[in-house]
Amino acid sequence: MTHATPQITLRRAAPADEVFLQRLFRETHTSVRDLPEPLRGALAAMQYRARALSYASAYPQSEDWILCLDPATPIGRQLIAHHAGSLYLIDLAVLPEYQGQGIGTQILQGCISSAARDGLALRLTVAQGNPAKLLYQRLGFTTHAEDEVNLEMVWSSRT
Repeated sequence: MTHATPQITLRRAAPADEVFLQRLFRETHTSVRDLPEPLRGALAAMQYRARALSYASAYPQSEDWILCLDPATPIGRQLIAHHAGSLYLIDLAVLPEYQGQGIGTQILQGCISSAARDGLALRLTVAQGNPAKLLYQRLGFTTHAEDEVNLEMVWSSRT
C-alpha cells in the first residue's frame, strides 16, 4: 500500500518559531537525540545556539523557511542561501514522525528546480553516515569533496 506524499507549504520562519526549531534540532540530531534528559535538553540548547550563530555568521543572507502541513502544523525546516555562485542548502530537517513520506524529496525537487531555473549548482553538506546521502544520490547529487566527517554534494544541470 502506497501513501500519498503530504502536500507541504513553506512559510518564512518567524521569531515565534524558535521553540519549534529547538525541538526539531533536539529530535533530528543524533549527537543529542539519544542522551538522557536533562543532559539532552541542556546540550541540545547549547549546540542549537552555537549552530544558529555559525549559520548567521557564514550565511547572513540565508532564507529560513518552515515546512508546514497546514499553517498550524510545522514539521520541518529549510535554510537556503545563494553562496559563492551556487544555491546552498544549509539545513533541511523533518520531524522523525514525518520522515519517509516523500517530504524531503518534494523539498529537494523544489530546490533543484530553483537552481536549474537560475542556472546554478545546488550544494549541500551531509554527514558521512547519514542515510539521506542515498536520497541525494538518487536525485542526481554527486560527491564533490569529502573528509572523515562530511561529504559535500552537488547537483548541477551541467553534469
